[in-house]
Amino acid sequence: MIIISVLLLYNKDEPADVVSWMNHVNTMQLLFIAMGIASVPYVGSYIDDNCHKFRIQMELRSNHREYYIISKMLVVFISTQITFILGFLITLQINYIRLGMPDETQWFEILDLERAYMQYLKEGRTGLYFAVCIFHMSVLAGFMSLLGLFVSEFVNNKIAAYTFPLLCVYVQDILMQRLLGWQRGAVISWKALGVNQLEMTLSGQQPSTFFFQICCYIFIVSYCINYKNGRRK
Repeated sequence: MIIISVLLLYNKDEPADVVSWMNHVNTMQLLFIAMGIASVPYVGSYIDDNCHKFRIQMELRSNHREYYIISKMLVVFISTQITFILGFLITLQINYIRLGMPDETQWFEILDLERAYMQYLKEGRTGLYFAVCIFHMSVLAGFMSLLGLFVSEFVNNKIAAYTFPLLCVYVQDILMQRLLGWQRGAVISWKALGVNQLEMTLSGQQPSTFFFQICCYIFIVSYCINYKNGRRK
């Protein structure tokens, strides 16, 4: 969590206040590395279980669906979310002390923006705005951990499991924007939906679109893992 907090403190632009800092998440250049760091303790779970023979024991005592879907995937996803959220909250507290809240002029400029969850700020619920934005990003961090977990099922190498989620999200973002263009690609890109729309919401981008896509991809990943291990048995 301390490492995540340190990474999030590095900004290419110095924000005027803590709300502007949250609004300009793309200035957090190391945000995706922080998401990857949040998943490090968990994505090598399959590899650790294989090395220490825990996997065989767990499969003997329960069916593989309980072991893979309920035990591994659910715990890894939620644990990564919690780790990322706690690290982000440390950074948020530091920036609140360091930068403070916006003054009246800054509030006027902030509320004039059109971004995801901006209605909470307009209603005066700043704490709720911070909460939903952090949760929004934590879902992408959790999904990245599942990508690493998926790779560790096929490749007995922790480095590959740690780096694949970062490369996958980065490459997928580039491919979607190159193939479909910036506007259309932003509606499919995990990075654009999971982070960028908190700073600049484009046509077609909605939080519901992001959560729906993540749920679909989680279903695909869980099905592939379940199918592979069902055949193995």
